[in-house]
Amino acid sequence: MARKVLEAVNRRDLEAFGARFAADAEIVPIRSAVDGTVYRGPDAAAKMFAAQEESWDDLSVENEEIRHGGDWVLVLGRIRGRGRTSGADFDVSAASVLYFREGLITKLHVYTDRTEALQAVGLSG
Repeated sequence: MARKVLEAVNRRDLEAFGARFAADAEIVPIRSAVDGTVYRGPDAAAKMFAAQEESWDDLSVENEEIRHGGDWVLVLGRIRGRGRTSGADFDVSAASVLYFREGLITKLHVYTDRTEALQAVGLSG
């Protein structure tokens, strides 16, 4: 499931991405580290996609490692892109934790600090 979510992001496939989220889902994107943004509810995926399209060009996510346990999946990887307004390229190390209930994602939290993500699921950095 985590791989399919990443593939949907890279294809800009909102329908495939959004279909994997519960109606009460919460998405904490990487920009939350800067401005506290959180998307909630049945349109959380659509709001996140719209914000990404407004802010970034050529956004892509790369999976380096996936770990799982119980109701969570941890994805360690990179996020790359270019600022739509600034034109500045970025390539950052990141980690995402996806929480599941009944086969749907209830929370997606993207971290800029891999140690924080590991700690969120009870693993040491």
